[in-house]
Amino acid sequence: MKKRLSITSVLLALALTGGIVYKVTASQTEEAGIATSLAGTSTTNLTSSTATSTTGEYDEEDMETAYDEGTATLITLADDSSTIDGEGAEVADNTITLTKGGTYVLTGSLTNGQIVVSSTDAKTVRIILNGVEITNETTAAIAVSQAEKTILTTVENTTNQINATAESFAATDEAQAAIYSEDDLTLNGAGTLEVQATAGHGIQSKNDLKVTSGNYMIDSGNEGIKGKDSVQILDGTFTIQAANDGIQATNAEETDKGYIILDGGTYTIDSETDGIQAETYLIANNPTVVITTNSSGTVDSTQSYKGLKASGEMTITGGTYTIDSVDDSIHSNSNVTIEGGTLNLTTEDDGIHADETTTISGGEVHVLNSYEGIEGANVVFSGGNVTVVATDDGVNAAGGSTTNETTETGDENQFGADSFQEGGSGDYSITIEGGTIQVDAEGDGLDSNGNIYMTGGQMTVYGPVSGGNSALDYDGTFDISGGTLYTLGSAEMAQSLSETSTQPSIQIWLDSELQAGEVVTLTDNQGNVISEVTAAKAFSNLIVSDPAIQTGETYTVEFSSGTSTAVTVDSAVTSVDSAGAAVEATQGMMGGGGPGGGMGGRQ
Repeated sequence: MKKRLSITSVLLALALTGGIVYKVTASQTEEAGIATSLAGTSTTNLTSSTATSTTGEYDEEDMETAYDEGTATLITLADDSSTIDGEGAEVADNTITLTKGGTYVLTGSLTNGQIVVSSTDAKTVRIILNGVEITNETTAAIAVSQAEKTILTTVENTTNQINATAESFAATDEAQAAIYSEDDLTLNGAGTLEVQATAGHGIQSKNDLKVTSGNYMIDSGNEGIKGKDSVQILDGTFTIQAANDGIQATNAEETDKGYIILDGGTYTIDSETDGIQAETYLIANNPTVVITTNSSGTVDSTQSYKGLKASGEMTITGGTYTIDSVDDSIHSNSNVTIEGGTLNLTTEDDGIHADETTTISGGEVHVLNSYEGIEGANVVFSGGNVTVVATDDGVNAAGGSTTNETTETGDENQFGADSFQEGGSGDYSITIEGGTIQVDAEGDGLDSNGNIYMTGGQMTVYGPVSGGNSALDYDGTFDISGGTLYTLGSAEMAQSLSETSTQPSIQIWLDSELQAGEVVTLTDNQGNVISEVTAAKAFSNLIVSDPAIQTGETYTVEFSSGTSTAVTVDSAVTSVDSAGAAVEATQGMMGGGGPGGGMGGRQ
């Protein structure tokens, strides 16, 4: 196993990296406006989402925490001597059964007992936890076998403990969680709920599971929070230690169910497998999420160790995400759309992966460490501030998909490299419409099994220093019509942009390798600075394209180490050596460093 980097150390490394510095000209300002317009009209955004709502659906009673003790049924828990004051509850030994809708206020403790909800009327059963401790040694401590809806409310300034301490559950027992419900379950309150499940799930509902407020500390031998039809969370503070997934929704049979919506909340999840996993779609609006997966370091190739995972669409509109995962940090078997938020992702696999399209239109997205940074059959950048650090490809557009995820049956999407089709051009693309993107890759910087299109934004690629990879690797064409592009990498496999581009580019095959920290400045024939970039590592091939570059004009590329190259732009792709002499540009795969195949690409 590779050595894992801590979030703190990688954040420090990112701060020390430096990167591109743009001096924005009038032409770039105009280009930014064009990019903004294009971002709203992209035809590659999601079209197949099964989401029925962009936010969770919460009733007034889901959020209500006040109660009238004068009209409620009062239950005092005590081993072999529990008492009931009011209607709708029965006691037998250490089992208290709630038989109809209403409000029940619980105090006291049971060392080996159970609260059972079995209500046949159409009213909500509301359980007020006012400083209780309930332990069950064989099954669930709270079990809802039937109810229209059950709401658990914790009272302010109280700590409530619900424990299922069985080392295993009977195969015939449906209630394999500390808190279990066959029907809809809502949790709220201003107090603290501590849930411990030695072998089972912490909290489970076989229908919808909603949380609107409260403080939750969950330690589970299986999933932490598990809903079948949905998990919808408006707010709350969650600390989850789970032997499997942290939060999970499992209904894979109905496309409008099996989803997770995080409207808010603060989450600290340490899960052995996936952090948060939805069988259909996942929408994250404004949560604060810290996820660590597989902290034990024992990897099973049949398991999945992702941060956020959805079999369907995944949409992130805001919030803060700090993910340290063995497997993909963000993963969808369909599309990933990031519209906002702050993401700091550290992984031994992919930072962001979509089997179909990955779209980033806003937010701060930082892949701090990865094998491959951002993947999809199509990858679209239309906004946001994006940085990628990858030991292989930085941005990869390829085809294919991983195995289907059917968590209900236990056949999870396995850990390991995602299965992309090899060879040949296809309907795969990288599109840069807007945003500021910086890629630092040891493999290919931008790698497309099809085409690359750039119409706006600012893209900087720090490619490999040497070897069989390059800053750019595409099978089709790289057409640029707007935006500012810098690529710095090795000359061995370097590709140029395509002659079909409408915005000119300059490529320089350097006589010798320049080192990290080198400042490259592009100036016009009047000495005005158009843009500049600071190299993150050594390079021997440079490409620059900017809206200010015009055919027929002469520009100077200055290097802070003391050299410069004057270039007269005579076509869409102008390729020269360090002295400014023309060389033949390479535009196909396996470019080999230009004619002659050596450094500098000169004959």
